[in-house]
Amino acid sequence: MSALRWGRGAAELGWALWPAGRSGLLVEEASCGTWPCVPAGPAFLLHRAVAEGPSVHRAHHSLLVAPPGVGGPPQTFTVACSPQGSFKELVYVFFMLKDAGLAPDLLSYAAALQCMGRLDRDASAIQRCLKQMAHDGLQPQALFTSLSLCKEDQAALLRALRKAEPTFSAPQSPLPVSQLNSSPLLREIYDKDRPVSYPKQHLPLKTLKGLFQQQLSVEMATTITVDSVEKAPSLTTEVLQARKTLQGLRAQWEAELCRALREIKASEAHAAREGRPSLFPYLCLLSEGEFAGLLLQTLQALPPQGESLLFLAQQLGLRVFNRHVVQRKRLTQEVRELERRYFKYLHLLASDTQVAASCLPRQHWEALGAPEAPHEQPWPLPVVAQLGKQLAEVLVQTVRMPGHLAERQGSCKLIPVLYHVYSFRSFRQIGILKPHPAFMQLLATAAERTMTFEAAEVPMLCPPLPWTSPHSGAFLLSPTKLMRSMEGTVQHQRLLEGCPPAELHGALDGRDSVGAASVNLVPSDLPQDVYSGVATQVEVFRRQDAEQGMRVAQVLEGFISRKVVKQTVMTVVYGVTRYGGRLQIEKRLRELSDFPQEFVWEASHYLVRQVFNSLQEMFSGTRAIQRWLAESARLIARTGSAVEWVTPLGIPVIQPYHHDSKVLIGGGIQSLTFSNSGDTSQKPNTLKQKNGFPPNFIHSLDSSHMMLTALHCYRKGLTFVSVHDCFWTHAADVAVMNQVCREQFVRLHSQPI
Repeated sequence: MSALRWGRGAAELGWALWPAGRSGLLVEEASCGTWPCVPAGPAFLLHRAVAEGPSVHRAHHSLLVAPPGVGGPPQTFTVACSPQGSFKELVYVFFMLKDAGLAPDLLSYAAALQCMGRLDRDASAIQRCLKQMAHDGLQPQALFTSLSLCKEDQAALLRALRKAEPTFSAPQSPLPVSQLNSSPLLREIYDKDRPVSYPKQHLPLKTLKGLFQQQLSVEMATTITVDSVEKAPSLTTEVLQARKTLQGLRAQWEAELCRALREIKASEAHAAREGRPSLFPYLCLLSEGEFAGLLLQTLQALPPQGESLLFLAQQLGLRVFNRHVVQRKRLTQEVRELERRYFKYLHLLASDTQVAASCLPRQHWEALGAPEAPHEQPWPLPVVAQLGKQLAEVLVQTVRMPGHLAERQGSCKLIPVLYHVYSFRSFRQIGILKPHPAFMQLLATAAERTMTFEAAEVPMLCPPLPWTSPHSGAFLLSPTKLMRSMEGTVQHQRLLEGCPPAELHGALDGRDSVGAASVNLVPSDLPQDVYSGVATQVEVFRRQDAEQGMRVAQVLEGFISRKVVKQTVMTVVYGVTRYGGRLQIEKRLRELSDFPQEFVWEASHYLVRQVFNSLQEMFSGTRAIQRWLAESARLIARTGSAVEWVTPLGIPVIQPYHHDSKVLIGGGIQSLTFSNSGDTSQKPNTLKQKNGFPPNFIHSLDSSHMMLTALHCYRKGLTFVSVHDCFWTHAADVAVMNQVCREQFVRLHSQPI
């Protein structure tokens, strides 16, 4: 609600917009519910949101569903109404803001003027709006300089303003300037005096343009169908009959799903007209046929063991959102503008073209035009889950198949294809949608040769868009998020993984001579391996204890190896406890067939203690830094603040660990409850803040080093790829990459970290 302020401006703007002598019409039409923005009258839903306050959104027992685009302050609704030119609805919203004691901000005035520009309202109404805007201390020029609006919205604004003030001219947008990072570590990257040799694609401009058109077609279709890599089955009578049966069933299911969706939509529309929470606006975003196709695609991809209802609900809701975003972009000029800009961008990458000055792809992209249109506001997670749950229930209740497909002697009576069952996972009971075994057998027998994927789930055909913000980059139209996989690739080459980056940074920061040698920070005749070093130290401790007659130390003779201690050593820097480390070592010992299993529990306790003792001896400074970071985070969290810091590259980091806020979605076949630990309105979770800070801080140094290495390798013309914590390039360029990697490591740790 930071964009709002208390005052009378909302009501005054409402009366300013409404023509004199017609105040009674507003009340009359409001009572009739004839609102053109969305047929179900979402203003009533917003009125309830404003009247009942933000507590409704956070309540554990209820869920308020607002129209698409309404995910933040009530002013956001004015933007949702204005593109459709819903003037009466817009005025009603301003009166609701007045009732709540809120005043319009610059974005609210922009929505009102856009609406009047599209509807060609008379000049007097626009002049009253501008007068109220000036009374609130806002200037019309700020509409073009302070807001990120697409060209279509700016044109509507300009039409309205020129009707009231014919001499008004929009301020010229400043020429796009590439944003430069001021970190001293990146000074060489942006130094234009130094020679550069950025790599180019191996394809000519014409080919890259064709690949762009193919990728654009795939994303506009939102899905892509590819041939399966499985061996094609023999086309026996059984296979052909199974395919024919599936084809007939899908045609029936599509018709039944469309019918069920029409009924659901009618029911939700009635609920919206009565002012009750409703999904009707979201069900209007796609046609019944598109919803049916999405549901059948989901059914096709279900595994035999089923999938949790919560996961399916979130997936379905997000896929509806993605399709909605693509449709919005298709209806505007955004696709045409993207094509024009991308074709210019390809001159930097194509093998047969040159640009005036070589630069980074992001710099070149930003220099080609104005910033992109503002990204689509993500729907709140409760709305995504509620919509997906509604669609999943339609799928369960509608899709049926003849009983004789399940039993040879079965009747023609229809039986469900999907069953809602409960199962236990990690001591928790969860609801699962499980397909009928007969349906899975039918799919296996048919062995269809194609598979359908979401457009954003397959590799791109053309070079991706440069990342210019967390919401803009990679895919052309499909919504994209900057993500980091929680699971990395495991390298099985001993020397490659002998020096985990976290231990490298920790050893250097802690100034541990023994630890530094084990991670190759000290010159040595041979490459060192920290895991073998720890295993050797543990073996020394074991031998001493065995000589003193300790039974478990004697049993472990010959079993202490690099493999046994590796996982625990690797995860210590990430905050693993002795309890977790013991479980890791226990698992490794159970994998040894010749180890006496009756000693596993005692041996794992002994080994985890010795591993921690070895690390304390080798990395004493590092462990002291970890303890200091953890204690600092604990004290910061107890003050009510999340831990924040800035990386050496100037990137701010905020730990999103807060106490969970729970949301309950009731009704239907099952109530869904999900938690959100990223709710900044909740108190910080002291335990997670404390345990997460040391590894996250080391990771931020690790990522800074990787980014520096990537930028300098790119500047030298090397092809560079990062895979989890490994650096890859062509074999002929390994020596150059090795030099860059070490140079940037030294430069990074020369900074006052």
